[in-house]
Amino acid sequence: MLLESTALLLRDKPWIAFAFPLWVLQGRAALKRRIADRVELSADTLPYNSEVVEWLREEKAKGRRLILATASEIHLASAVADHVGLFDQVVASDGVLNLKGHKKLDALQARYGADFDYAGDSSADLPIWRTCREAILVNPSSRTLRAARKTARVGRVFETPRRTGRLILRELRVYQWVKNLLIFIPLITSHQLGRLDLVYRGALGFAAFSLLASSVYIVNDVADLESDRRHARKRLRPFASGNLSLKFAFALAPILVIAAFAISALLPPSATAVLGIYFAATLLYSLWLKRKLLVDVFMLAGLYTLRIVMGQASYGVELSTWLISFSIFLFLSLGFCKRASELYNMRESGRTTNPRRGYHVNDLPQVNVFGVATGCLSSLVLAEYMNSDNVRILYKQPELLWLLSPLMLYWISRIWIVTYRGKMTEDPIIFAVKDRVTMMVALIFVVILFAATRNWFHL
Repeated sequence: MLLESTALLLRDKPWIAFAFPLWVLQGRAALKRRIADRVELSADTLPYNSEVVEWLREEKAKGRRLILATASEIHLASAVADHVGLFDQVVASDGVLNLKGHKKLDALQARYGADFDYAGDSSADLPIWRTCREAILVNPSSRTLRAARKTARVGRVFETPRRTGRLILRELRVYQWVKNLLIFIPLITSHQLGRLDLVYRGALGFAAFSLLASSVYIVNDVADLESDRRHARKRLRPFASGNLSLKFAFALAPILVIAAFAISALLPPSATAVLGIYFAATLLYSLWLKRKLLVDVFMLAGLYTLRIVMGQASYGVELSTWLISFSIFLFLSLGFCKRASELYNMRESGRTTNPRRGYHVNDLPQVNVFGVATGCLSSLVLAEYMNSDNVRILYKQPELLWLLSPLMLYWISRIWIVTYRGKMTEDPIIFAVKDRVTMMVALIFVVILFAATRNWFHL
């Protein structure tokens, strides 16, 4: 609860982090009180262990008295007790006393003697388990379970199988790293894919960008805990579901950031600068700008385009203004596609607004218009590119490239028809990677590009 309330406070008031050292010096209990006084945590969205709650309900039906004894701040603990509706009393930290370990034991013994059973989950509960009548363990670590069985009268053990390694991989969203392949686009468009030294630089840039992106996914998930828990699919994410402790978030995110910038140090300084801009922009997006109408979509387009700029910075090749223009319009269209998909799901679930977004469900038709228009503009930029001097230099048969524009129009049109039908996922790029038609279009695209570099046809 301390980590969750801290995450909520930093999301809404990140500048208050400068006050944390002073609060820590005042003691853990004072820290919890100061944080709890500044947040409104929705107890109804927290992840509850349904098996434990049901067991408590059965014990309550038998006439047993239930006490919620926790080291969490009393305000937060009382909100949880009110929501669960089973507890007769709440004993918690009060801003002066941090009710944990031996201090919690003293408080319980002063009230109830030693005639009580105690359910807990961590090694901090060992002093209480040794003293109480019966110990109940909830998802303990193997080390805590062994220690409890040696020194306490262990009764029931609730264990939910958790594969922490797999959960961490899920949270890192490794499948999303496919987006970072955009870093190789400047290498492909400049026809230098055969240079192994540049491919190596691209691989370093890909690794750095992927690790940094994963750190931001963690920050984003922690910032969106409450809204994710209200979402039909996102509530299953490791942190939102409670299957992965927030301790991993506060540890993993900075480690990934450090690793990303360490890798970027092997690249030209401009690549590190682009990485820093991406990190700052993504944090701004995650913590604030994603709630701003239209600004969020333009930020998404910019963040995708930065991947291409990262490639240019890594290779030291000249960045084409045509490529940047095409990318911005294309990613604007896909950004609007993402919002349209979210609005469609909101409409289907009967909701009209999302507190973490700046859109109303009635905006769906206009979002569709913006998305289709920007998608068509990307195809127009591609068509205009055919008349540039670069085309005549890079391609032996540039006439073949005119086939790309209608192919692009077909793909964009199909993407938006799929979206209009409500079949689009909330991440169009991941949809595209898994979509067979998109893969076929991409293959034809590559074949046309390759053929244009050869003198196979005489047009």
